[in-house]
Amino acid sequence: MSKEVILIVADENYVAHAKALMVGCRNEGEWDGDFCIIMPEGCDGSVFVDRGVDVLYVPDTGFMAKFHIFSTYFRKWESVFYMDCDILIQGPIRRAFEQLNNSGAEIICHQEDTPAITSWYTWDKNHDDHQDIYDQLRTEFPWIEERIWNTAWVLFKPAVIEDDIVEQLRALQARFAICNPEGEGGTDQQIIDILLHKRITQVADKLFCYWGMDEPQGRVMSEFRGWDGDETPIMLHYCRWYSPWTKKDATADAYIIRRLKRVCYELYTENLATFDLMFPIKTKDESCEH
Repeated sequence: MSKEVILIVADENYVAHAKALMVGCRNEGEWDGDFCIIMPEGCDGSVFVDRGVDVLYVPDTGFMAKFHIFSTYFRKWESVFYMDCDILIQGPIRRAFEQLNNSGAEIICHQEDTPAITSWYTWDKNHDDHQDIYDQLRTEFPWIEERIWNTAWVLFKPAVIEDDIVEQLRALQARFAICNPEGEGGTDQQIIDILLHKRITQVADKLFCYWGMDEPQGRVMSEFRGWDGDETPIMLHYCRWYSPWTKKDATADAYIIRRLKRVCYELYTENLATFDLMFPIKTKDESCEH
């Protein structure tokens, strides 16, 4: 077992996407370390377990399953790199762990350009009717007016995460569920941000970013974002509406991952098709399930 782990959350609808991402981490990301998959209880994770990949089953579904990335289970590793499934890898993942280890930070994310309250309002279609709740949020978590942390990727040291963080996140979601409705646009990001906002450190350079920011016109110096314009991100986030598994017309946005000169959908399907070869079935004694 290595000291670092790549962590992915997937239910049965995302198994194929997790498989493709794992191969991308191996191929394009040059990653030869550990993986772990978080799955809701009742899902079948045998395709991972049979290949010696850790699977942690959790009692939550939907975006709440992602709260469990902060489970005490992950203290068996020194460093964790969580990533969403709608990501493509284009550079060595080791760079991320090096930044975490060299920075002394507890948690590293990328900060978005807009304040958290904008995100809450975007997904809460009835936010005008919930202003009393938003008043509570502003009082208790005034940083809701600051730029929100993007949780499509989260680098962190599990040893510094309190035992009850998962329960704290679940409790916050229960309190504010009417403004962050599961299955109706709500996301883990708002909840993780209000609880951990002041503990997160901005990624030092454009190590990872939204895909559009690595298009040629996006490779510019930005004092606001702390970029010098000459970075090469190791991974790009496509979001579900530009997901790599969506076959697109050649004129569509997010058609090509330009640094690799590959069609996103073709890279995704190639990686998916390579999974069984790259992650062969282990003997029973080598499998991992928790």
